[in-house]
Amino acid sequence: MIDRKPKQNRWLELRSPKVATPPAISDRVGSPPKLVRGSSEQIQPQRKSRKERLKELRMLLESQSMNQPPSPPPEPEVVQPEPTVSSALVTVVPPTVEPETPSPKRNNPIMASLPLLGLLLVLATPPGVAYVASTLLLRSPALPNCPKIFWPLASASLRLYCAEMAASKNTLDDFLLAFELVSVLPEDHPLRPEINRHIDKWSIGIMNLAESQFQAGELSEAIRIAKKIPPQTSASASVEQRIKQWQEIWKKAEGIYRKVEDLMRREELNLAFREATQLLNVGNNYWETVRYQKLTDLLQIAREDSRKLAEARSLGNQGGLITYYWQLKS
Repeated sequence: MIDRKPKQNRWLELRSPKVATPPAISDRVGSPPKLVRGSSEQIQPQRKSRKERLKELRMLLESQSMNQPPSPPPEPEVVQPEPTVSSALVTVVPPTVEPETPSPKRNNPIMASLPLLGLLLVLATPPGVAYVASTLLLRSPALPNCPKIFWPLASASLRLYCAEMAASKNTLDDFLLAFELVSVLPEDHPLRPEINRHIDKWSIGIMNLAESQFQAGELSEAIRIAKKIPPQTSASASVEQRIKQWQEIWKKAEGIYRKVEDLMRREELNLAFREATQLLNVGNNYWETVRYQKLTDLLQIAREDSRKLAEARSLGNQGGLITYYWQLKS
């Protein structure tokens, strides 16, 4: 009986199906090994293909990435160009990384508008309104450039303004330019009274220029300037009278001067001095200063010569001509 049990057990083992052992963990991903019933030996699993191994590796990497925290992105690498033959001598400067500027803090809009609100409140008060009004009134507007104005299209007020600016230079040419600018305006123009008033003032200015020339001893120039005054002005009525007065003063001064010269030739020096003083009251600065000074110098020379001549005569009468000769020579 002891011998039959092992044989019976062996027969049962051969008749019972063979249970395969579970594969390893690394082999679970692929297909399970196939077993043949009734065989006592285990069939080795087939070799996995390259596609299957890559798939297992991808699944393993994905499972590891899900369990690990995300890594920061890699920093970009700065690739420097390789030096060539032509650029071997050029110094490669590494790129500079600019520091990040901190973003400005946003100001509170309410706090930023407080100064403007305070200024508006100050200007809304009566002193603020008065200050703004006075500033606007006293601010001078932009002045026109008279030399560059196209006169055929200029207005009457602009012509009058430029005429005043020209006349303010107080020269003969500028006065004549002022007359020319306003002379084209009609007689019935609304600004004609104002224009006529300025024309009279400019005419007086021309007469003053002529008077200054007369006082400087330029009679012909004074007459020429006075005749430039427009005939329709109020000063034109006195032009001829003023010219006649100048001519009379000039004639009187010339007569006094010639009389003094005649007295000097007759050696009447005392009368010549008395007559020369009349030039101080002729009414002309040129005759009262320049010509009078010239006469007094001539009279001083004549008086000195007369004194020497009188001494010579007295010595001649006393027989001392030789002595006087040596005195003059020394």
